[in-house]
Amino acid sequence: MKKAYLLLVLPWLCASPCFGQQSINTPKPAEKVPFTVYREPERDRHFAPSGQIGDTDDIKVMEAHAENVKEGQYCIRIEYSGQESKGEHWAGVYWQEPDFNFGTVPDAGFNLKGARKISFWARGEKGGERIEVKAGGIKGMYPDSFDMPLKTLELSKMWKKFTIPVSEKDLSYVIGGFFVSFQKKYNPTGAIIYLDDIIYE
Repeated sequence: MKKAYLLLVLPWLCASPCFGQQSINTPKPAEKVPFTVYREPERDRHFAPSGQIGDTDDIKVMEAHAENVKEGQYCIRIEYSGQESKGEHWAGVYWQEPDFNFGTVPDAGFNLKGARKISFWARGEKGGERIEVKAGGIKGMYPDSFDMPLKTLELSKMWKKFTIPVSEKDLSYVIGGFFVSFQKKYNPTGAIIYLDDIIYE
C-alpha cells in the first residue's frame, strides 16, 4: 500500500517539465538558523500552506486558530474530512515558497544549509490521529534541492514535540518547507489536528 500511495503522490509533485531538463537556480547565501516555517501567522514565518494535493477538497487549513495553542496567540488547525472528493483516498498540503509554487518559479527557494533538524509541535483533537510528514521533494523546472521519505506519526490530545533530521540533506534550495498528509485508511472518519512552531534548527 505504501508503494501505491507514493505513486499517487508523484504526479502531483511534478510539473510538466518533470520529464525534461531542470533549470539551475541562482546560488543564495544561507539564511540564519533557526528559520521559521510557522510561529505566528502575521509575523516570524516563511512559506505558505498553498500546495494542496490528493483529495484537495477534503483538507482545510486555518493558520490563526486561537484555542489551546502551544505558544503565542495562534496555532494551525487542519481538518481532514475523509470524503475522498477526488477518489484519491488521501490528502495533503505543502507549505511553499512562494504560494502555489510546484517548481515553476525561478530563484524562489531559501538556502537553509545551516539547519540540522526540523522541529514542530502537534496534537490531535481526539487522540489517535495518524499523519505523515516530510519536507522537500517538489519537482518541476526549479525543484527542491532535497527529498526525504514520509514519516508516519500518531498524535495524542496533548501537545508533543517532533523532529525530522535534515543534517545529511542538501538544503541549498528549499521551496517545500513542510508537508503533512492524511490517509483515509488511517483516518476513516476524518481527523482534526493542530500544529505549532514549525522551525528549521
